[in-house]
Amino acid sequence: LRALWQQCLAAEWQHLLPVLQTLLPVCAQRIAQPAASAVDMLRALTGDDVPDDVSAQLPGAPSLVFVLSGHMLHSARAVRTEHNLWLFFGLPTHPAIFRRSPVGKAELLARLRVLADETSLHVLALLTQHDELSAQEIMSQLGLSQPNASRHLNRLSTAGYVQERRQGGAAKRYRLTPAFIAQTFQALEQYLADRAYAHAPAEPASATPPGVSAELRRLVDPQGRVMQWPSKRKDQLLVLDYLAARFEADTQYTEQEVNTILQRWHQWNDPAFLRRELVDARRLSRTKNGARYWRDLSNLKR
Repeated sequence: LRALWQQCLAAEWQHLLPVLQTLLPVCAQRIAQPAASAVDMLRALTGDDVPDDVSAQLPGAPSLVFVLSGHMLHSARAVRTEHNLWLFFGLPTHPAIFRRSPVGKAELLARLRVLADETSLHVLALLTQHDELSAQEIMSQLGLSQPNASRHLNRLSTAGYVQERRQGGAAKRYRLTPAFIAQTFQALEQYLADRAYAHAPAEPASATPPGVSAELRRLVDPQGRVMQWPSKRKDQLLVLDYLAARFEADTQYTEQEVNTILQRWHQWNDPAFLRRELVDARRLSRTKNGARYWRDLSNLKR
């Protein structure tokens, strides 16, 4: 089990943990009011109807265990064991929050442009006060015309700030996507921090870590950590060469050891993404099952 965790699950858990931590308060908000039944609770959590195969297993279940999943979007699954019925569920949220690569500058600007509108901000502020609202309710409370409300809701929904679901045929209901909002502002915070590093006074030459060339210096902080994944392929290869040099040639590493080394040398907490990039760019080699990794310098000569 330990090997299975280290080789297959640890990196995924590290990636999903901050997402789940963001979503848990949303769960608490949605079940703040007592539910009449487990079906009602699942419906409140997922924002959708409970599948028939799940609701059929609820009567007579000795104990119910609700488990928030990072791999399901507004759906539910049931797994019965001897003493429990485990109910795995996902929240209606934007798939972008589960991404592995960092939010780039162009995408960040596009997200922020959506917020550069007073009416859109009023819609978001209103939705923070309610679990969900219909378009008609939003129009009524904000005094918006139907075309104006539709335009703003469509922009917010397309961007990811708002989730929509249909109820009773064509009627739609809208709710906030807190995790997407948190991700956007975390990306903004990271971007501002990166720019601060970029414009900071030059460090003394003695403070520059070994292996950092003049060309690479703009991509790493004074501690030698890569600040963000570059958008240009030329810079990406510079970063990959730099990270590959953190590994001893022809020394074998476990996946966990690779992740630990990469964690030390970048800022955005996604060693699994960098590990895959190193393998794809042939800076690292690995066994077919991914159990062992090594830096094979012969790959660079081909």
